[in-house]
Amino acid sequence: MSVLTDRLMSRREVEHVTGRARTTLYRMAMSGELCPRKVRGRLGYLESEVQQYLVSLPVVGPKLSDVDIDNYSTQPQ
Repeated sequence: MSVLTDRLMSRREVEHVTGRARTTLYRMAMSGELCPRKVRGRLGYLESEVQQYLVSLPVVGPKLSDVDIDNYSTQPQ
């Protein structure tokens, strides 16, 4: 998606979607991990870049040693 057709997300939207605080987003921008862009005079984050960041995060689940295999169920309790 090009910069001109990609939706620009506000910092608050990105905070909500990623669960990251403003200072963390600032640190990520300084390290080049997720940088805001200036498009048509507005500063924000490209939605496609935020989605790429979210997809790149590791999947977190219970450690295998913490799971009781004999009583494990995929059904909610």
